[in-house]
Amino acid sequence: MVRMVERKIEINREIGKNIYEQFCTFSYNLLRFKFSEEYVERERRVVEFCNLDIPPTSNVSAAFLFFFFSLVFLIFLSFILGFSFFPYFFVIFSFLSFFIYYFPYLLMRYIRIVSSSEMTLCVTYMVISLSRVPNLENAIIFAYKNLRGPLKKDFERIIADFNLRRIYTMEEGLKRVINKWSTEAREFSEALKLLLEYAKYPYRGEKILEEAVRLTVDESYNKMMKYARDLKLPTTAILVLGIILPVIGLTLIPLLTIFIPELLSMPMVFFAYNFFLPLVLFSLILMLVEGRPMTVSTITTGFSPLFVSLKGKKLNLFLFSLLAILPISIYLLIGIMNDVNSYILCSQWAKTGFEASKKPNIEITMEECKFYLTDLIYQSIKPSLLLSIFVLVVFLPLYLRNKRNVREIEKVRKVEASLGTLLFQLAHKTSSGIPFEEAIFSLEERAQTPEVEKMIKELKRSLSISGNIREALLGEQGVIKKYNSTIISSVFEIIVDISSKGSLYLSQALLTFSKYLQNLSNLQEKIDDLISDNISTLKFMSYFLTPIVGGVSVSLGLIILAILGNLSISLQQLMPKESGLPSIGLPMINLWSASSVPPSLFHLAIGIYILELCIISSFFMVGLENGFDTTYFIENLGKITLIAFLLFIVVSFMIYVFLSGLVISLFVVGE
Repeated sequence: MVRMVERKIEINREIGKNIYEQFCTFSYNLLRFKFSEEYVERERRVVEFCNLDIPPTSNVSAAFLFFFFSLVFLIFLSFILGFSFFPYFFVIFSFLSFFIYYFPYLLMRYIRIVSSSEMTLCVTYMVISLSRVPNLENAIIFAYKNLRGPLKKDFERIIADFNLRRIYTMEEGLKRVINKWSTEAREFSEALKLLLEYAKYPYRGEKILEEAVRLTVDESYNKMMKYARDLKLPTTAILVLGIILPVIGLTLIPLLTIFIPELLSMPMVFFAYNFFLPLVLFSLILMLVEGRPMTVSTITTGFSPLFVSLKGKKLNLFLFSLLAILPISIYLLIGIMNDVNSYILCSQWAKTGFEASKKPNIEITMEECKFYLTDLIYQSIKPSLLLSIFVLVVFLPLYLRNKRNVREIEKVRKVEASLGTLLFQLAHKTSSGIPFEEAIFSLEERAQTPEVEKMIKELKRSLSISGNIREALLGEQGVIKKYNSTIISSVFEIIVDISSKGSLYLSQALLTFSKYLQNLSNLQEKIDDLISDNISTLKFMSYFLTPIVGGVSVSLGLIILAILGNLSISLQQLMPKESGLPSIGLPMINLWSASSVPPSLFHLAIGIYILELCIISSFFMVGLENGFDTTYFIENLGKITLIAFLLFIVVSFMIYVFLSGLVISLFVVGE
């Protein structure tokens, strides 16, 4: 009998529950609901699929308790501060409660999608190990060591259960993984069955291994094609219904706030455009982006644009920029609030026909009040200046510092593009018995790109210093530090693990991995061709169409406010004070009153909304092209905000300046 110490395999597992698991467990112990056995079983499958350490249906208890206590707190707060903001916070807490309930389902969706891009790589790792030694345990351990995504958790569980004697063979654990993915990824399950069969009967030939790889490649290709075909309609719907229509609707807001002020107020405009619409839009885009099968590797650099070194200490650049603009931001906000207060008081005074006896308690003349109500461009300067300073001071330094990471990633991408050919050449060289070091150095002069040639030179120099292939590739001063992508890292680890077993085994492994890289490259080219139209449309809308339409809508809204302000003042002075202004006989509508919506707040709210659209569009664009990548997100965010937001400011002011003369010529104020 094999002793336990010989069975144990070292693994790195996270110990303890995260905050979501702790809250769900606490809520379940405090409050439990009774559900049907069918529903409990469905919840149990979801929890096990996500590897969450929570009881089934505990997410329901957590969502209910969070909503209940949030509602009690909100009611208590409303008695102190008033009930005017109760509906807005009620919507926010309701959304958070739903998120707590739905989080396991979102996590399951995320695991499915991320794992789909890792399945081919997982089978490739196992094929490399089995082609060397047809031992299932070694193949599972080799895949576990090299995987980095959600599938690593499944193999980690196999090894952990094997160590703890919950299972007595790793075959049992692999069958559990096969059953788990039998519905979600049938081809992947079939490929694992083929590998299991080969481990039992290796004499049947390596065609079984080739068939396993082919199954997962075909599955990835079919998922990619389906995703690309289904992408056009939701992308168009998001762009039109989520971006264009709300931006065009900005023109109607001033009219609605004048005609029906009881139903539409500035707090509602802020809530709708700065919280509700961006949240819904981001949620839809997140679901669409998460559905993209990953075909590009993750690349990390040692440089973070978010931190700067100052006298040996690291400072957060984002927080430092916010603190730098804090004084001028406070000054501008105070000015905006003063303009808001003056506009509201002048609007109330204008409704009385500027009667001296009803003048509000402010140090302002009638002419100055008319200026606040008619020349609205003045009140738009401070909000525009505040937002422009935020974009230039906060986003511009981050964008410029991020350029270094972009150059590093582009260099690594060029190496990855030539890696398949390089591995094929190395496989051919090592198949004749040439050691890896001699084989790689012989390809230096025949490198396809300068980046590959430079990497070979760096490897040569690192080998001369360390004298060890492991240290030269994966050590503290190894080549991986300058080319730290998941694909290159996997290749280096395979070379280190297998090179000691002999050149023939290394040749087979490199040949298998080169085929995987070629399949991955073909998939990436296909997805680029299929989504190129969507990307082009999104870029045009993000950089030009949305800011131009937004600028036109805001300027037209300000012009409408100016026209109605002039009209109200003129009619108040023309009509007899005894009779007042005529009514149009419709409830809740007061056509002749000056707007109670301060233009400065209106411009600030819409400016924040346009800025949020820039952020969301950057996320959408990067998600479709590369999956979510922080470096490319900062790169696109810097470009879009600097171009689109400043274009929005310029267009809105230009149109108002061009048309304001016409507005003033239509009404002679005070005559």
